[in-house]
Amino acid sequence: MTGVSYETGSGDVFADLGIAPEEAAELNMKSTLISAIRETIAKRGLTQKAAALCGTDQPTLSRVLRGRMESVTIDRLAAWLTLLGRTVEIHVRPYEAGVRDRCFRRAWREGQASGQMRASSGAEFSNSGVRLIACSK
Repeated sequence: MTGVSYETGSGDVFADLGIAPEEAAELNMKSTLISAIRETIAKRGLTQKAAALCGTDQPTLSRVLRGRMESVTIDRLAAWLTLLGRTVEIHVRPYEAGVRDRCFRRAWREGQASGQMRASSGAEFSNSGVRLIACSK
C-alpha cells in the first residue's frame, strides 16, 4: 500500500496513547504481571483451577487475563503470582528529582492505607512474598 501514513511508537503503548506517565507506568506494570500470570497458568496446565488457587472467581480472573485491569491492583496481581508459585520482585530505581519523591510518597500512603506495606530499614518492603527493593545508582 502506498500513501498510508504511520508513526513509529515509543515502545510504551500507554504513553503513545497519551496516558499520563504515572498511570502509564502502573498500566505497564499490571500488563507485565498479567502476562506472567497467563504464562504461569499455561505452563502449569491450569484451567478452572487457576482461579481457585488465586483465591478469586473464574469470571474475575478471565476478565483480568483479557486485559480488564481497572478492577485489580498491582498488589493483587503480585499475590496471585505468589499463590501460583512464582516469586515477584520489583526493583525501584530513582527517577529525576521530585518525581521519585512523589511516587514513593504515593506508594507509601497507599500501602499504609491498605495496611499491607511495612518499612524494614527504609529500603525493603514485604507483602505476601513480594519484595519491593529501593535501589540507588
